[in-house]
Amino acid sequence: MASGGEDPGPSDVRSHVPALVADRSHLMQGNDVRLHDDVQRGGLQQLGGGDGGGDTGSESTRTDRPPCVDDAHMRMPTRNVMHIHGAHVPDEMVPKFGMEFKSYEMAYAFYNKYVEHAGFNVRKSRSRAAYREICCSKEGKNKYRGDETKRERRRGSARIGCRAYVRVRNVVIEGEVVSVVFDDVVVQHNHPLTPSPSAVKHMRSHKQRGDTLIEFVDTMQQCREPQSSIMGVLSDMHGDRESIPFTTRDLENRKAANVCEGNADDISKLLRFFNECKKDNPKFY
Repeated sequence: MASGGEDPGPSDVRSHVPALVADRSHLMQGNDVRLHDDVQRGGLQQLGGGDGGGDTGSESTRTDRPPCVDDAHMRMPTRNVMHIHGAHVPDEMVPKFGMEFKSYEMAYAFYNKYVEHAGFNVRKSRSRAAYREICCSKEGKNKYRGDETKRERRRGSARIGCRAYVRVRNVVIEGEVVSVVFDDVVVQHNHPLTPSPSAVKHMRSHKQRGDTLIEFVDTMQQCREPQSSIMGVLSDMHGDRESIPFTTRDLENRKAANVCEGNADDISKLLRFFNECKKDNPKFY
């Protein structure tokens, strides 16, 4: 260091900075580490031409910091942003207050068709004698009811408090339900929607396929057609692979369910076969 109280030049500081870095290894965590970091930072600022006076809000301090993520990229999403279906959804498909249907099943089918095009999942919520509600699957909040200290899985909940729903109220005349109406409709969501067919087919409320298509798939699986061939045929039927209402896992689960159903009463089938053989040949056993 220079004598006589003179400020050290760049060459003097450069000679002392390595020594400060080398002494870092034997310091314990606490105030000493913070003080040592401040000394090193001040020395580096002097190397860059700063005053090293510890003014952390100065312009020189901000420019000497290493590059990092912009502040705009570190902000949390705005909670008040609402999402709605896109322009690709026809207006006649959007549920509105006062729409009337002959039955609850028809009202649910209409709303589920809109949900499929909009790109979100629904579930049946509150049910009362006078009305029933169909809400977004992200409605409400899921709280852990057990002992938090013994909780092993830290899996987050899919419910984030979305308020999109419809309330289907019964129209009663002379004590008999003659129709149902949309008594309340909310189409705004607090989360983005995914109208892509490849994403929608994974949602539980849209896994309802026609009986004819299910029977066709079962027939191909009984004929021992490979799964790739089945997916190819379904792709040709629906135009492309993304529009297929099945996933490869769905086909595997369907085949496994059919096998389990066929093997459920295999003992009784064997006994019936033996009885038929006994009728044809009394000496069978």
